[in-house]
Amino acid sequence: MDVMGTPARRRALGLMLGLVLVAGLSACGDDDAAPEAGMIVGGEPIGSAAGDCLAFDEDTLAAQEFAFDGTLTAASADGEQATFEVHQWFRGGEGTTATYGAGGLLSTEAQALVGTSLVVGERYLISGSDGFVWACGYSLTYDTAVAAEWAEVFGA
Repeated sequence: MDVMGTPARRRALGLMLGLVLVAGLSACGDDDAAPEAGMIVGGEPIGSAAGDCLAFDEDTLAAQEFAFDGTLTAASADGEQATFEVHQWFRGGEGTTATYGAGGLLSTEAQALVGTSLVVGERYLISGSDGFVWACGYSLTYDTAVAAEWAEVFGA
């Protein structure tokens, strides 16, 4: 005797079990889980798709020469320079504007190569050194919780 029944019944049972599994995994997700101590969460990393990224480390972030919360207001025609309206400096600057090298993070073509690129009018958390914006988690799309963590990291 076939315990599972007809092929149609087996397919229906498989579909039902799949739906239960998906629902269970969704209910047990860790979206509300507390982040590990010292882990920066939130914000989408700029340039995160490249395989040659330096692994994110909070000590490396803290060693950056400049860091700020700002909105990208202009990009040079060649896609090399980014100008920001600075909302808050965490380190390394003063005033309401800052211009840094963005090394190809500004173009729409960059999205295919490096993931999220910088877009005029969008707000970011930016860090870098030697006059260049760092990517791969060292610059992120703006997130209030991450901005508060950056203020702590940089002692701002």
